[in-house]
Amino acid sequence: MSIALTPTLQVPRDSRLPGLTDAAQPEQMLELCRAHLTNVPSAQRDAWTDCAVMDAVYQPGRACRIAYALNADDDERPEIVYARWSRERRMHASAVRVRLERGWVDLHRYPRDRRMRAVRSMQRDDWLRHASRQWFCEWLGEGAFADEGWRCTPIKYVPESRLVCRLKGRWQNSSGEQWVRAYVRMTRRDDAARQLERLRTIEAALSRTDCGISVPHVLGVVDEKHLIATEFVRGVTLRDAAANEGPRLLARVSAALAAMGRAIGPDSIHQFPLNQPAVAPAAMLADLHQALPASHHACVALAAWRDSRPALPRRAGLVHGDLHSRQVILKGGRTCVVDWERAVLGDPTQDIANLAAEFDAAALLAAAAAQRGCAAALSTFQSQLSQSHPAAREHWAPLCMQAWREAGGLFDSSTVRWWMVRAFVLRAWGLQRHLRCGWPDAAAALLERAAQTQQNGLDWLKA
Repeated sequence: MSIALTPTLQVPRDSRLPGLTDAAQPEQMLELCRAHLTNVPSAQRDAWTDCAVMDAVYQPGRACRIAYALNADDDERPEIVYARWSRERRMHASAVRVRLERGWVDLHRYPRDRRMRAVRSMQRDDWLRHASRQWFCEWLGEGAFADEGWRCTPIKYVPESRLVCRLKGRWQNSSGEQWVRAYVRMTRRDDAARQLERLRTIEAALSRTDCGISVPHVLGVVDEKHLIATEFVRGVTLRDAAANEGPRLLARVSAALAAMGRAIGPDSIHQFPLNQPAVAPAAMLADLHQALPASHHACVALAAWRDSRPALPRRAGLVHGDLHSRQVILKGGRTCVVDWERAVLGDPTQDIANLAAEFDAAALLAAAAAQRGCAAALSTFQSQLSQSHPAAREHWAPLCMQAWREAGGLFDSSTVRWWMVRAFVLRAWGLQRHLRCGWPDAAAALLERAAQTQQNGLDWLKA
């Protein structure tokens, strides 16, 4: 499988990370890897034809980590290398340090990860196959994987942070044979057992309701490897379905989320931590201001929001914490919400505000790109949104909130405004943090939208 080529990375000139801007470019990284990864046979290095960015984590003035896929024409699986720029002079044992014209960069060949050491054991031992057999025996009844066909394929790798894989195999038992799949997530955090308990609590609580929302079945953990496995739900994401089906689907999902918020309260999840935003407003704005100096006025306008906090809800409930349309999966009559590792007890308004802000932002960025004549830079979702539903900017975000309110979801206009501002800022910060294509213009537009919302509100929030 060849990973698509990446356009030129828009990396700010960072005086504290010398050499980052130029060396991070895929074509330059390809040459660095060919020249310096001498632990790879020279014939294999010569066969690399191109280099693509898989994921990046940029912390202005502190560090940058970028995972690259080195593709070869005759190899289905790319070689994965991650590069690390840091102010630390200490070099990790698994790294190859490359001296640049200014500064240096450390190269780590996958699966050598300086923080997630368990990743290496997935490559050489059978422990995951044995563990997955036990999980599926408990779920589907006694059985075993066929000798051929079992595999665990990386689908997302964020260096030093997390690895997400799809596990797939042919399961054989007394009922016959079927393909089974699992979503396997490994992180650097030592909290797999706690995550297991949390996810099973949510699954049990939802099973006692008729809200119309389900979660993936929890399969099990390998605690010492910081690994947790859940059912791999195959279906269509809300992002893709909404671009085709439009308002009726959004209203149905928003109402179901409101019903979930009503149905699962403190009595069901009293052991969950109280909501504390994973990234503080001040930290997000500081990063954006440093990476995007042109955003100064918007950041200043957001100072009052940065120093405030949303009102406490009348009744706390289950909060996903990072809800967006790709985490809502539709399959037949099932509406499944995935990725609950940040679930907390708090104000469910946060989730519907995130979803509404996503649609508002997508339409905003689509319109801005079209005005600049940059249609080629649009994401597939934004392109579909602008072409299939021209009025989405005016209607989809308020439609989500209207359906939420009509279904009995908590609503306080000042609280919704606070969470909407946070959603815009968080989206801008995420684009900058992961160096997404076209992030400077998109982040600037989102910060401006956040400042406008903070100062003037949104017309549909005043109704």
